[in-house]
Amino acid sequence: MHDTQIALVTGASRGIGAEVAQLLAHPGTRVINAPDIADETAAESVIADIRQRFGRLDTLILNAPGVLAHGVDARAAMRVNRDAQRRIVELAMPLMPIGGRVVFVTSHQAHFIRTTP
Repeated sequence: MHDTQIALVTGASRGIGAEVAQLLAHPGTRVINAPDIADETAAESVIADIRQRFGRLDTLILNAPGVLAHGVDARAAMRVNRDAQRRIVELAMPLMPIGGRVVFVTSHQAHFIRTTP
């Protein structure tokens, strides 16, 4: 077991992701923000940086960003919430030790409040 835990939080620049990053940020945990995992080069770069600096990743928090704004291509949600999330997990898995955690956070159900039981 390492003294310092390494955590990567996607979309930690605002909203739920920022709150999660704040909750994790304490002595003994190094929190890294992955600002745009939909950009394949940026996703690969953040994982390469973690590999170089720390050699492992203990926790990956997948915070699904809000992309369902009016007028946005309907496929955008799938590219960000499915494709990009899956890709970052595939990139991160080789760095994750036994006992590592992947947590998916989403407020998707909020889109159906009052319309779906």
